[in-house]
Amino acid sequence: MHHLRSRVSIEVDNATQDPLTRTVSVSSTVSYSANISITIPIRSAISAVLGGSWTNSYQLSDSVGITVQPGYKSWFEFTPIMDNSYGVTEYYNSFGSKVSSVWTDIYTARRVSGQADGILTAVTVRR
Repeated sequence: MHHLRSRVSIEVDNATQDPLTRTVSVSSTVSYSANISITIPIRSAISAVLGGSWTNSYQLSDSVGITVQPGYKSWFEFTPIMDNSYGVTEYYNSFGSKVSSVWTDIYTARRVSGQADGILTAVTVRR
């Protein structure tokens, strides 16, 4: 899911002759929503699985040290890890007859210790 990767820090540019060490704040908000066209009874059933929420967001916030060599610049990028739930959702009426079914494919952001889970990458390039 590289299309979810985003820059989450300022750029540190080293125009000096010596290595430059900085502490950089990284911050990202990972949002998701499950927007599929389904009937209200099926939506209620899926809401029970999602914990009642069709939209949510998790934050990543931290400070990270980085050393940038002379003639280079660097920043951090974050790629969130998403969980995927999928399958056929079926709705039955009170008589036990199937009323409808719909393919459901939902991605939700993973959370660890209260923050968005993912891969934090230091990117370094020549100036």
